[in-house]
Amino acid sequence: MKQSSKTLNELGNNSYVLRNVSLDGIDAVQWEPSAVFNSFLPGCEESGNPEALHFCNNQREFGLKFLERATKLGHEETTYVLGIILLCNKDESKERGMELLNMVEKRKRARNNIGLSESLEK
Repeated sequence: MKQSSKTLNELGNNSYVLRNVSLDGIDAVQWEPSAVFNSFLPGCEESGNPEALHFCNNQREFGLKFLERATKLGHEETTYVLGIILLCNKDESKERGMELLNMVEKRKRARNNIGLSESLEK
């Protein structure tokens, strides 16, 4: 039992695991965050986990920087959010916002086309 706990602890602190773990089931805002929660999410953020970069850092001045990093790592929801934010700006970033939204739409169409061709093959 001790060995499995040690192995799980090592895996839980591994930067590759923290960078790639899905955070879909975790709420970004916790009513009563635990010590585990408070140490887990920053570890994911430090490891470059795109989902953690999407919602973990609530400091406005860093917000766009983190959204941009998560977008570059391929996090689709973040790409959409960043596209909408940039589209609402009154400067040249509107064009970048449209590019990001078009990218999300192209990915969505590609996924749908793959799904359609797979169902036609059956």
